[in-house]
Amino acid sequence: MSQASLGGLEHYVWKDGAEDVVRKFTYGGAFGRTVRSIEQGLVPATPLEYLIRWSHHNALFPPITRITGVLREARDGLAILIEQDALLGDLPSEDEVAEFMRSAGYSPLAQHRFAWQNRDIGFTLFDARPANFVNVSGVPIPFDLIVVPVENLR
Repeated sequence: MSQASLGGLEHYVWKDGAEDVVRKFTYGGAFGRTVRSIEQGLVPATPLEYLIRWSHHNALFPPITRITGVLREARDGLAILIEQDALLGDLPSEDEVAEFMRSAGYSPLAQHRFAWQNRDIGFTLFDARPANFVNVSGVPIPFDLIVVPVENLR
């Protein structure tokens, strides 16, 4: 197994030897990000918000993410471990992501770059930037969006 590396604002990331699974664990004592109000934007999530986020992500998009454990880091506290099926492909462009989002019925939120909302299905997606998608057979597949029910936003 390779050594974990920093993976943005939320996770340490590493791939298994065969590179068909990506493992991520939240930085100790932190549980990713969420959005509780449009005005406030991204804020630290609670453990429950983090787990619910992945449940919604798997319901809306290919269910590639599994919650696999909770780790106790000696100095930083608890961390949640997830595994994702590795997606093979290139990063899409911002235009390709926008086209994908619109074709799925989402409209951009003017207040936040990389945020999209679909009131018909009741979800807002944050952090929908190209780095959180992989082009698989020409289709941008999201693997790490912040999914928030519209009803949870103040």
